[in-house]
Parts: sequence; structure tokens; C-alpha cells
Amino acid sequence: MTIKQLLFELEKWIPTQIAWSKDNVGIQVGEVESKIQNILLALDLNLEIIEEAKSKSANLIITHHPLFFNPARSITSNTLQGKLTIELLKNNISCYAAHTNLDSVNGGVNTTLANLLDLKEIKILAPLQDSLCKFIVFVPEKNVEQVAEAIHSVGGGMFLKYDKCSFRTKGTGTFRGSSDSKPAIGKPMKLEYAKEIKIEILTEQWKISEIIKAVHENHPYEEIAYDIISLNNTHHNFGLGAYGSLKKKMKSIEFLKFVKNKLKVSAIRYSGNISSVSKVAVCGGSGSKYLLNAIQKGADAFITSDISYHIFQEYSEKILLIDAGHYETEHHVLPSLQKNLEKIIYNHKETSKVHISHKMKNPVSYL
Repeated sequence: MTIKQLLFELEKWIPTQIAWSKDNVGIQVGEVESKIQNILLALDLNLEIIEEAKSKSANLIITHHPLFFNPARSITSNTLQGKLTIELLKNNISCYAAHTNLDSVNGGVNTTLANLLDLKEIKILAPLQDSLCKFIVFVPEKNVEQVAEAIHSVGGGMFLKYDKCSFRTKGTGTFRGSSDSKPAIGKPMKLEYAKEIKIEILTEQWKISEIIKAVHENHPYEEIAYDIISLNNTHHNFGLGAYGSLKKKMKSIEFLKFVKNKLKVSAIRYSGNISSVSKVAVCGGSGSKYLLNAIQKGADAFITSDISYHIFQEYSEKILLIDAGHYETEHHVLPSLQKNLEKIIYNHKETSKVHISHKMKNPVSYL
């Protein structure tokens, strides 16, 4: 199994297309056609982690934060980014980043954080917008199952808890082929009436090219009639942040201690004149921009990081606002990432090992 093949399978869970538009997810450095050996997972990349990868015979490092976030003008040993890139290339180690796409999936950063806090009835805080479309195709009755199965095989009509979803309507299609046509039904130059089924499926826009390819490979017609309709529907499978309810209501001071204990942190920053907490919203990493989403969902508390002084000040009367740390709210996702990679490796009968780095460092220290 090559690195490319492994990442193709991984991205079925964490599609790169759901990442923030200005993010840089995916392969950062390396030769993706290399056979996969072992894999090392980390939140960030540093020189110690590259040494650790070498010691574990890992030729792929997957980090949460991208090595390249902004375009690099040069790669030299004068910068840390340059040193890291040179070390990766010297040792034939590839580096891949799963950033806001890993934030935005079930089992990703935010649902992991919500589960760690024992929340129930967990939902996405800010669901993905403008990502869905409807694909409609007209198929002869006898070919409908073959075409539908081809669409489903590339992910069309798939949701979080259901797959192979479609709506089918019977009708009559008409056509007349030219003298050089080769119609699957009827003869050239003759108006034909065909019993057809209209198949409608909801899907993500990034799957459309594969769906069209699958339809062309399985549809009997020379020229296929299909529609693609962009939708404004909210996508409830993907999105940033999460929210849910505590198993029991807590006084604010009790909840603050609960958060510290669950996240295993020595200190948190907070503000808010809220007496008790029942509903909680979370957003791992820098999630202040989703504070209003948390308030709109009726959350009593919002846990994120990198909150500014003025944000604390402005919303202290509306919600219990907790800054639990950037590193502290994100690194818990690595076991989930490990589990998904191990499943891929097992299903492909490979023997590669997936390790979580022991050399990760929180760049922020507390005195």
C-alpha cells in the first residue's frame, strides 16, 4: 500500500474539501508513491518528532497543524520551517496535515472534545454551508439498479447514518437519434418513447465528477441526460465546533473544576456571571468566531482557546467563557486519528504501525 493509497482512504473520513478555504491541508512534503512503512502522529512538527519517526521506521508523519500555512519563498536551514523540510527530504519521510478538515468531522477534534466532557446529544455547532447539490439522472427501467449502485459506490446519496439514499420516479423519456446515432433503445431517425426512472440523489459537490464518471461507465445511452442543482441546504455531517448537554446540571465553579480535570490542565482562563451550566459548546483551537453560534444554541458555557481580553469583557454577562488552551483542546483527537488509520491498514492487510508521538511539546508554558 502506498502513502497515496492510504491518504485516499483516510480522506474518505476527513475530505480535504471541507477544510477552511484558506487552510493548507493534505500532503506537505514527500514522495506519495512510496510504500507505506510506519506512521507517526503529532499536533505539530519539530526536529525531535522527525528523530522519533526515524527511530520508529516511520516514513509518514501526520500532523494537525500544517508545516506550510503561508507560501514559502525559500527552503533553507536559516528557518525552522526550512530545517524541518530538509530533514524530512533527507530521510525520505513524508508529511501530511489534517487541520480544519479533522476539526469538522464526526470523531474529529470537536466531537472528541465533546465526548471527553461526557456531553450527550452532541451536534455540530456551525454546520458546513454551500457544499451540497442534487444529482438527477434518467435511466431505462432495466438499468436503474446498475446505475444507482454505481452512483452509490462513489459516495452519492451517503449520509452519516445512512447510505444508498435516492428518490426514484417513473416516467416516459422521448428522443430521436440522428442517422449516425447508435441508440440503446429503438432505431436512428425514429421518435422513441422509453420507460425511464428518474434517480435523484443528494451529494457533496466534490463527488460530482466521480459520480458522472460512474454513470457514464454504467448507463446504456450514448448521450446521457442529467441535472446538477446547487443547494443552500446545511450539511449536518460536517462543520466546526460541537455542542451538547451535561448528564447533570453543575454550578459554574463545579463545572470549571470538571473541565480542568477532564482536559488534565493546570490552569484555565474564564469569565462569566453564570450560576450554573447545563448546555455546553466547544471548539478546539482558536474558536472565538463561533461564540455567537454557542449563544444562539443556548449554551451556558463555551470552551475554546486564544480568547482575547475584549471578548472576555464583552460577553461575561451572556455565557461562561472558558479558554482551556490551544494545545490542550486539540491533542485529544490523536487516538481517534490513530484508530481510523489502523482500521484502514487492517482492511488492506498491511502490517504498518501507527504511533502517537511522545515528543510533542506545548509551545505555551505555565508558571
